[in-house]
Amino acid sequence: MLLILLAIAALAALRIHMMDPKPVTVSMPEPPPAKPLPITVSPRQVNAHSYPGDDIGTKINNAAKALGREGGDIVLTAGGLFKVTAIVPSRCVVLLKGGTYKSVTPGALFLMSDDSALVGDNWDAVIEESTGEANATGVSPVNGRPVHTIVQDLAGATLNGSPSRGIRVEHVHFRGARKDFQSAFQTVSLGNCRGARAVRNFFELTRAIALQVGGAGQLHNYAQDCVIEDNKFVGVATQNVAITNAVRVSVMRNVFERSGQAGAPGSTCIDVEPNVGDRVEDIIIQGNVIDCRQTPIDAGGRKVLNAIAINNGNGANPWRNIQVLENQILSTIMGGGVGYCGILVRSSVGAIVARNTLTRCVRGILLDNGSNSNRIEQNILRSCASGSTAAIEIQDNSKGNIVRGNQLSALPGDGFEEVAGRIWSVRGNTLENNPGARYQ
Repeated sequence: MLLILLAIAALAALRIHMMDPKPVTVSMPEPPPAKPLPITVSPRQVNAHSYPGDDIGTKINNAAKALGREGGDIVLTAGGLFKVTAIVPSRCVVLLKGGTYKSVTPGALFLMSDDSALVGDNWDAVIEESTGEANATGVSPVNGRPVHTIVQDLAGATLNGSPSRGIRVEHVHFRGARKDFQSAFQTVSLGNCRGARAVRNFFELTRAIALQVGGAGQLHNYAQDCVIEDNKFVGVATQNVAITNAVRVSVMRNVFERSGQAGAPGSTCIDVEPNVGDRVEDIIIQGNVIDCRQTPIDAGGRKVLNAIAINNGNGANPWRNIQVLENQILSTIMGGGVGYCGILVRSSVGAIVARNTLTRCVRGILLDNGSNSNRIEQNILRSCASGSTAAIEIQDNSKGNIVRGNQLSALPGDGFEEVAGRIWSVRGNTLENNPGARYQ
C-alpha cells in the first residue's frame, strides 16, 4: 500500500510539473516503476498433463479444480492442442516450459481471473492463435467469441467493460497462425484491469492488435496502474500496443520491428486512441525502439501508418499528462518504412513530445485536428520530410503549441538538404531555437 501511495504522489507531482511553461529539460521527473499487485500462491505445483482431458484446456481446468481455492502453479510442458478455453482462477499461475501450443478453440485460449498469471519459462514455449472458424467480424459462429485472442481478462469476457485486477502476462511467446486479419480484437486483451503487468513477452507475426489495455467505458470502469515494458513485437499485423480507456500506464523499453504485414489493414506501433466516453491520463511512452526499416509494402502502400500516435479524435475526457519521451524511430527513404508520420499528435491538449530521435520519416512530427498547448521540444530529426511534407508540421486550427529546441538535419548522402530543415506551421504557435530549421 505504501508503494502505491508513493507512486500516486509521484504522478501528482509530475502533473503539476506539466503546468510549468518552461522548456522540457533532462531533469524532468519521471514516475517510478510500477509494481505488480501481489499474487499470493500456495507452494503447491502440479503438472497439467497429469490430469484428465483430451486437450490442454481441459487439463488445465481440471488441474485448477484440484488446486482449489488456495491456488498454486499449473505447469505446462511439451506443447499440445487447445480445444476448449482454460479458465485460470485467482491465485493460480500457469507456467509454460517449452513446446508449441496450438488451438482450435472458438475463442481465447486463456481467460484470466483476478490475481492470476501466465508466465513463460523462456520463448521456446510458443502459443499460437486459434485456427478455429470465424465469421467476417472475427468472432466464432459457435459462441461469438473473438478467435484471434489468446489471452483475455475473464471479467471483460463475461461482461464487456467490467473491472479486473492483478493480471500478469510475462515472458510468453505469442505467434500468429491464422490467414485472416482483425483490427478490432487483440492477441492479449487486458481490458479494464488495475495493476496489469505485461512484460518481456514476444509477439511474432500475430494477425490482430497485439496488446491492449483499456476496455469499454459504459460501466464507468477503466484500466489503471498498468505496465507494458520490455516486450518485443515483430511483424504484428495491426496496432502493436493499444491504449484506450486507461490511467497511469507506462510503455517503456519495448522493441518493435517490421511492423505490419502485406494484405493487412495497416499498423501503428504505439497507439493511444480512446473511444467516445473514455478517459486517458498519466501515460508515459519512453525509451522504446521502433524500427520500420524493413516494414513491408504492398499495393495499398506502406504497412506502418504511424510509429507513435496520440489521438484524441473521439474526445476522451479527461485527456491529460501524455508524455512521449526518448524514443527512437527508424524509417527508410526507399520503400517500406513509416507511411504517414513518425509521431502523430491529433486533437491533443497538453502533451509533451521530447528528446525523441527520428530518422528518415516521410513526416517527423505532425500536430493536427485542433491540437493545442502541446510541447514539441529537444527532439532530433534526421532526414525527415519529403517534397510535399516537413520534418515538423502544425496544420489546420492547431494553436498554442510550442516547438522549441529541436535539431533538424540531413544525413550525408540522403540528398535531403532542401527539405530536412522544414518546419511548417499555421499562425498562433511558438517556434523558436530549433537548430537547422527553416520556417514556412
